[in-house]
Amino acid sequence: MWLLNNTPASIPNIGLTQFAQAMPNEYKDSDITKAYQTYYVESKLKQRGIVKYTKREPPPFIKTHTLEPAFQ
Repeated sequence: MWLLNNTPASIPNIGLTQFAQAMPNEYKDSDITKAYQTYYVESKLKQRGIVKYTKREPPPFIKTHTLEPAFQ
């Protein structure tokens, strides 16, 4: 709270800026949530197969992005 009331003059208040999309360009989208979901499914699940759900169901967005039986 102190910093909010004592913001240094050298730091301009420009409001919220665009979120960075730290992923290959092929997955970037104007909808950042869609971009990260697509990146997660295509890169982490399909290409590298490094994600496995053992103690819970996969998130719903995975089923909308893939038709592979392992993720249905």
